[in-house]
Amino acid sequence: MRLVWFPTWLCQNYNIQNPQERSLRCPYCPYGYDNGLIFNGQQTCGPQSFIDPKIMVTFLKTNRVYLGEQIEFSGGEPLLYPYLIDVLSSLPEFRWAITSNTSVVSTVKRLDESGILGKCGSWTASYHLLSNRDKEFASSVEILQKNNIKIPTTIVIAEETIEHIPRALTFLKKIGIQKIQCHIDAHRNVDITELTNRITALAPEVRIQYNAVHRTNVTCRINKELLAISPEGDIFPCVTILYGCHDIKNPERIPICRVSEHLDLKHDLPNKVEKCNLDCTAPCDFCKHVTYE
Repeated sequence: MRLVWFPTWLCQNYNIQNPQERSLRCPYCPYGYDNGLIFNGQQTCGPQSFIDPKIMVTFLKTNRVYLGEQIEFSGGEPLLYPYLIDVLSSLPEFRWAITSNTSVVSTVKRLDESGILGKCGSWTASYHLLSNRDKEFASSVEILQKNNIKIPTTIVIAEETIEHIPRALTFLKKIGIQKIQCHIDAHRNVDITELTNRITALAPEVRIQYNAVHRTNVTCRINKELLAISPEGDIFPCVTILYGCHDIKNPERIPICRVSEHLDLKHDLPNKVEKCNLDCTAPCDFCKHVTYE
């Protein structure tokens, strides 16, 4: 069983108030401040309530064998989760993977100083074309490379940012990134074929990782071989359903249950988890690129 934990919805770009900096917001993201979307009664960019990290650690230890002693982090920006070091320090037997914008240098330094990076099996960097944090990104990459961690990088693309791809490729290659992919993050209804053609024209050497469909239009009819946990500790049968949990009109987008210290996934969820439908085009496919080397 694969477990993807979204420890926070926080992101450096959600709550930008300075009008001169508004352009730094990710234009494709539906969870920003102006949109005011709600996850479980909580505005995504507002104050966060996190599951007690001690409860989460006990839950993970209880299910250590079932999870293969592996855990994956996503978000939001997982490096902004205030208890990340505490949780990983309490799980020395676990290997972990992360998908991160890789620009929170202070957390990367703490991971390095704590010796935790030695357990990192996969670090996927999401490079956002309008983030304006190239210096921080490069500093984090240098630390990770020092620890012999491979950093496959995904350039996150929307209609408004395609023209910036050549600059991004030049920067990423300069700092030693070897594997670069493009990811169309189509939260809105867009012409995927047209976007793909524009990307290919600008960067024919770069593989497009996947064409994500508009998330609110995706309904998964079977459960997955992975579980997704929200910052509050709600457990969903796949990432797509977790991402859509603000959609109260869809009864399928509800959690299976909530994390607790005594929850035994192997015995409590035997009939709720099946293998992924290989024909599914839902955005949760992003988890399938994570590998433990």
